[in-house]
This record gives sequence, structure tokens and C-alpha cells, in this order.
Amino acid sequence: MVIQIFTQINEPKLPNEYSIWIPCLRANSILSIYPVTTDDVFITHTNAVYYYEGTLRNKHIYCIGPVTESQLRMDGYTVTRLADRASDVILPARPITWLHGDTYKRDFSQEPNVIAQQTYETIVDYKAVDRAVNLHAKFIYIYSPKVLKAFESRMTGCHFHLFCTDSCSPNNDLWRSITKFYPTHNK
Repeated sequence: MVIQIFTQINEPKLPNEYSIWIPCLRANSILSIYPVTTDDVFITHTNAVYYYEGTLRNKHIYCIGPVTESQLRMDGYTVTRLADRASDVILPARPITWLHGDTYKRDFSQEPNVIAQQTYETIVDYKAVDRAVNLHAKFIYIYSPKVLKAFESRMTGCHFHLFCTDSCSPNNDLWRSITKFYPTHNK
């Protein structure tokens, strides 16, 4: 039995019965969320819209990636996917509100016509990290530099094969092997 752990914030479709989801980040709302005044909204993660509790239903939502697009459609939003990666996004030339968390791959606030609004912050769940470390699984998928840092500070020995996103910079001495991956391609 080869156990693999997935640590992302949103529940994934697990590939088999030996796969375990242990979310190692929690999203917390930012208290000062302002009304969206543009007709168009751009998001890079589904957590960005949840704190508006449906008040964005009359807005057109632009997003990144097929997973985000699918989740938003299931939640009843009108959605246009602009690209699969942040680096490939070209925003519309009209005013748009970018709803985002405390970390992101690309800072869209510098783009023309963008109003940036942070709606959530992510916090490491150290109890979840400890649980994952203590399972001694063979493979672990880490999606966030914050989670990677938490794992590396709690690990003893080098027993995990790490799969991590490009945003992570792992310490090579702490892992049996390291493979970079893009989340959309591992569903």
C-alpha cells in the first residue's frame, strides 16, 4: 500500500483509495471587503468570491484554469476562463475588479483598469501538517510555499517523495525526490 497525501486548500478528486486529502491551509476572510463597483470581476482562486455570499451573481466573472471555471459554474456564476496560467492572462481593456488572497503568482494590481481587492488570507494549519508528516506516506503533493516551509520545519528524516508547484523552493536535502507539477494537470 503506497499512501499519497494531497495538501491543497480545496478538496480534490483523489486518484485512488490510498490517496488522502489533508488540507494544510485555511482561508480566513479579510474584514474590510468593499463592494464591487465594476461589471467585471477577475479571480485566481474560488475562495476570492465566497466572502461576497452571492452578491456577485449579476457580475461577469473571469478566471484562470479549468478547475476554478468548473467550480464557479457549478456555483451558478457566469464565467469566462481567460487562460490556464496566470502568466498567460490578458485582461479586458475595461475596468475590472481583481479579487484575490494574500498570495498569488502574478500581481495584476499593476495592470491598467484593475481595482485590486484582497478578500482572504491563508493560514497554515499546523495540526494538519503534523498529521500528514506523522502518516509517513510515500508521496506528498504540496501547493503552497507556506505549507512547504511548515513541512520542512517539522520533518525528521527524508521519507517523502515531494511533488510541488513552481512557486515552492524545497530544500533538496529533506526529500527523497522532488518533482515540480502544475495542479491542473494532476486532476
